[in-house]
Amino acid sequence: MEASAASLGDRETLKRFLVQVRTLLERVAADPHDLFKAELRPLVAAAWAELVAEQRFESLARAIDSGEYEQGMIEHGLGGAQLEFKVATFDQSLAAVRADERKRFFTKRRLRRSVPAALEAADVTADSVAAVFPPAAAVTEFKKAAQAAIAKREVIKDFVRGLNPFRGGRQHAAELVRSTE
Repeated sequence: MEASAASLGDRETLKRFLVQVRTLLERVAADPHDLFKAELRPLVAAAWAELVAEQRFESLARAIDSGEYEQGMIEHGLGGAQLEFKVATFDQSLAAVRADERKRFFTKRRLRRSVPAALEAADVTADSVAAVFPPAAAVTEFKKAAQAAIAKREVIKDFVRGLNPFRGGRQHAAELVRSTE
């Protein structure tokens, strides 16, 4: 299929994706499930407040609507089937986050895995959007910082969990002790 101008439908799909990313980031920044270490929570909230105050998402929506970035959208796969595929991948990850939020048990633990996965799924499209639309850079960087902070916390918890003899870590802990002797 030949590359053509990004359609009005493509721009609407892109704006819908951005609304979903904004909603996810807003919930992540509010941190109702203790996704971040305590010392990071006020920093996350302040950084999010700056993005909102600077109206980054509104600037981005105006840039998309302007039609002035058509060629960049085409060059970065932000139209047609390529855009639909990218957004569908993110939608699936977002559905997993919503399902984890509805579960009654181990919600925090599940979300510490599904939220970074959803943020990672947004990466491909968000990186393309940031390459085409300058107002998106700060949003993309916030998303990546939040993703890294949540993932780092989970890696540390997994390591500690592996040392816990009541969580099947007895053998692992014994191996660590032997390796240090």
